[in-house]
Amino acid sequence: MLRNGVDIFALQKLMGHSDLQVLRRYLAQTDQDIQAAHMRGSPVDNNL
Repeated sequence: MLRNGVDIFALQKLMGHSDLQVLRRYLAQTDQDIQAAHMRGSPVDNNL
């Protein structure tokens, strides 16, 4: 779901977790996931 654009806070609520620490046990992000998130959210990269 994260890779398809669902934000982490929505995912937390959908899964019924009261704390993000619990959700983190189930998430495994790759370097490519982190790089893609940076490219989507970085104001520096979006102004080129």
